[in-house]
Amino acid sequence: MSLNPSIGLAAIAVQNDRDTPATQPTYLHGLTGGTPFGASRSIANTPVACGTRAPSDARVDSIEVTPSIQALCYPDVFGLYLFAAMGACESSEVADKEGYYRHVFTMGQKVPYCTIWSQIGTNNFTRSDGCKLGTLTISATGNEHLSMQADFQGIDAEVGIASIPGSLAASCFSGKYTTTDCEFKLDAAGNTPAEALVSEASFTFENNLSSLTSLGRVTPRDIAEGNLSAGCSVTTIPDDIAEYKKLMTGSASATKLTGKVVMGSVYAKFFHTDDPNMTLEFQVNHCPFTAEFPEVDPEGSEATIQFSTDAAIITSAAESPVTVTLVNKTASYTA
Repeated sequence: MSLNPSIGLAAIAVQNDRDTPATQPTYLHGLTGGTPFGASRSIANTPVACGTRAPSDARVDSIEVTPSIQALCYPDVFGLYLFAAMGACESSEVADKEGYYRHVFTMGQKVPYCTIWSQIGTNNFTRSDGCKLGTLTISATGNEHLSMQADFQGIDAEVGIASIPGSLAASCFSGKYTTTDCEFKLDAAGNTPAEALVSEASFTFENNLSSLTSLGRVTPRDIAEGNLSAGCSVTTIPDDIAEYKKLMTGSASATKLTGKVVMGSVYAKFFHTDDPNMTLEFQVNHCPFTAEFPEVDPEGSEATIQFSTDAAIITSAAESPVTVTLVNKTASYTA
């Protein structure tokens, strides 16, 4: 029987340190795509003049461990991906709702190492070790469920292992966050976002990772994080060009283009498919948005304006460029 790619799982756990893989996963969940193992190696030739024009040498130049996880935003495991992307999480009980916990994710000084297991087909398993999350993208489109893609870089891996250890139940069957009845607010030139009609949106957290190598080793010896780039893109369905005008002029009353950076903000709130007490909120302030004026279309339809930024900024050392608040039934992601 051929390898069946419709059978797939991923599992993840935070490691205690760089060089010690986790012994078993904390969460197991389904996939919508991606390459959850993603190891590849490059082959190089050393040019040698040896009496013929054909190469006489080949060597492994490097091995990259790059798991890419595509999944829906399941309420338990998604918090771990947020922690892996941002590095700081404060958890507390929700005062008026027994059994529910609020997790506030902000930018930390470092991000954790993770172990990632994967399954494809009925009995094909892998493990990637010492992984840091390079880019986490959350996408909201139409009336679809909220989806995510998490791209990692690791330092080692094993392929063809016996199984994913433990006996966890997959998170696929416990509901997920969805765009239905979500709330979206936007301010193109300030920190007081107002309700906006939106067709699609995405949030991206990029840690600008670098692989650190050393003599005699084909896999990285470490993964170093750089600046956190917290970006977002919001496609609005406007009644007029008021928000675009604020972005281009700096205020609601001005008409002349400004040469100064104009900072906007975005707020979004999503709900769980089965439990309205489980919520997911994004707050991004100090967004230096860009936007294009809508095009004329003789066939009509409705105009859209996309406001986007690659990196929200901070205005003090104590700030985080983005704050994500998750309410679910998981007690902690850092313990």
